[in-house]
Amino acid sequence: MSAEVDYLVVGHVCVDLIGKRTVLGGSATYAALTARNLGARVGVVTSAGFEPGIVDALVGRENVRAAGTDIRVVRLPAQATTRFVNEYGPEGRRQQIQAVAELLRIEHVPPDWRGAPVVHLAPVAVDVGLEFVPAFPDALLGVTPPKPKKQAAKGRLQLVFESASKLPRRQQEKVDEFVEAFVAQQTNGRTR
Repeated sequence: MSAEVDYLVVGHVCVDLIGKRTVLGGSATYAALTARNLGARVGVVTSAGFEPGIVDALVGRENVRAAGTDIRVVRLPAQATTRFVNEYGPEGRRQQIQAVAELLRIEHVPPDWRGAPVVHLAPVAVDVGLEFVPAFPDALLGVTPPKPKKQAAKGRLQLVFESASKLPRRQQEKVDEFVEAFVAQQTNGRTR
């Protein structure tokens, strides 16, 4: 399962609910499929609940057990898959998060994938640990940035925390732990 890869993508493979339809989503999903279609041997490090459709969609149902598959998936088991509810209206898309899988850490990356020449960090919901950035000093490192919103930063943060407050307590604690670590790193441990 852990053969060398040309393109490593780290992030949650998501489930998007659009009306009554369920669709595979997330930057990690689309990046992996695109890189595979361009000829790369792709490794995906993700966290999700047990949902065979995720691996089937990335690898192809007929290739799930094939060693030569161009997309290999390492899935950190989680109680739930990161899930978004998308509603579309005249003002565009409104997105709410329903569940968040586990935080991904560098130790989840197989050792022989750590030499990938291209590494793509594709977080969607507080899912990629901060230690990934310095962990690949020789790779071309790309990061999917958050999508810009029309609201001010305070408004975006309020929406994130409002959505997070609806998550189960254990997942709220993960969000809190990640935000505290991020703020401490950005401020070198200083507070106002």
